[in-house]
Amino acid sequence: MEYKAAHKLTLGHTYTGLNEIDLDDIVQENLDEDIPRRCQRLVAAVLTQAFTCMIAARLEFGCVFTGEALTFLRVPEDDYSCLQYALAVPQGDGFEHDNRLHLTAIGQLLAFTLRAIQSPRRDLHWQRVAEARLETWQVCLRKLQEDIPDEKVPGSEYRPPQGESAQYLRDSPIRRRLHPREPVMINDEEHIARRGAISEDDSSDNGGRGHGQTPSRPPTDLQRVRAQGGLRRGRATADDEPSPSTHRSHRQRELGPYCSALCLKGLVENGDLDLSCPNAHLHSCSPKHQLRIQGFRRLVRQILRKDLEYCEELYLWGARGVLYRLRLPHWGYTVVAKGTRPEFVMDLQHEAKIYSKLRSIQGIHVPVYLGSYTLDRPLQYAGSVSIVHLMVLSFGGYSLNHLRKTPATTDTAIDGLRAIHKLGILHHDVARRNMLWDPMTGRIIWHDFGQARVYRPPLTTPAARSVDRRGVPDFGQ
Repeated sequence: MEYKAAHKLTLGHTYTGLNEIDLDDIVQENLDEDIPRRCQRLVAAVLTQAFTCMIAARLEFGCVFTGEALTFLRVPEDDYSCLQYALAVPQGDGFEHDNRLHLTAIGQLLAFTLRAIQSPRRDLHWQRVAEARLETWQVCLRKLQEDIPDEKVPGSEYRPPQGESAQYLRDSPIRRRLHPREPVMINDEEHIARRGAISEDDSSDNGGRGHGQTPSRPPTDLQRVRAQGGLRRGRATADDEPSPSTHRSHRQRELGPYCSALCLKGLVENGDLDLSCPNAHLHSCSPKHQLRIQGFRRLVRQILRKDLEYCEELYLWGARGVLYRLRLPHWGYTVVAKGTRPEFVMDLQHEAKIYSKLRSIQGIHVPVYLGSYTLDRPLQYAGSVSIVHLMVLSFGGYSLNHLRKTPATTDTAIDGLRAIHKLGILHHDVARRNMLWDPMTGRIIWHDFGQARVYRPPLTTPAARSVDRRGVPDFGQ
């Protein structure tokens, strides 16, 4: 939702400037431009801001709200250079009309929100190709507003929709219910049957001819903002794949189950497969891993560069990191990646060093460390955070929030902490949130070593404090 104050983008601006826009033309300023063209440029700039956020967040739907009007937006899945719109002016569209509850502001926004919730995010590959192929329009909104003198701002009087839009208003399937429904009890078969009959009757009103969109001016193929060469940065490079119009689907792939920790430990150590790993049949036809750890890391880097359809946001985050799931196609290796912002890269690098010191207990008490990567091109997490560095790990397990505490889990947690201390590492953030339950091993897995420190025990024994004749400390045998 992009908000603009009503005095900065009036209804007059919107009515005058909101129509089919070719940005290749509108970005070219002329000295003797008329007011309608200036309004068109202002509206295009506002929609461009929302469009940029929609591409970054990989969303199909968006909205610009001014307090007086709602402009519903949609980016088609197969054409990221096109921005469709539907203008809704609730105060006018729903004023003094019977059967117009669906045209109120809350009615239209609710319907649009429900539709947006049902639309899944596009995958990271779609976003990266779109950002590479679309160019940037450098523009200052304040200057565009100043170019339209107040005395020449078009009037904001309500303008009812014409033509097909007006027909749409009359054909709406919404009907008012004058009497509230009786409450339905689960075991009341008569009421359940009656409820089903009412629902079927509601959905079949007017022959089922109702439109799927609720905005008062439904979008058509002609109502769009053309964005070729106008909205984002850069041209496509040779490494980019073809346009999303030729891409199979822009919904996130199903990446399958995670590999077991013991399986990935075998990969790191060039050892045997873990036959209990759900992906073992994809790793190799022999008892050993066919892929070496060097090849694994090379394929992960390839995914992060251009095969982002095999990279999935998990929408799990902490104070300094966010989580992804990665899968190597054809090989089946499925792992977790922890990413971070530029200001926390050193913290993630420190955590990687701690994991290296815990190598002997990886896959038993802590996740398996599989490498770190500095990204050539940042990932946009949830459309707002730039992720520049990733650390790849085995899947640790599940949160303890829904796990009943038992002596067995307590014992494995203490065993793990002792094993970590024995290797000279102090966690420094021992908390329930940093423990995971691995159902495959029946153990507690410790993770998040961002605050961990290397522990050097004090020299307390006489032999340790003694110094030989050459002045070199004698630490004993």
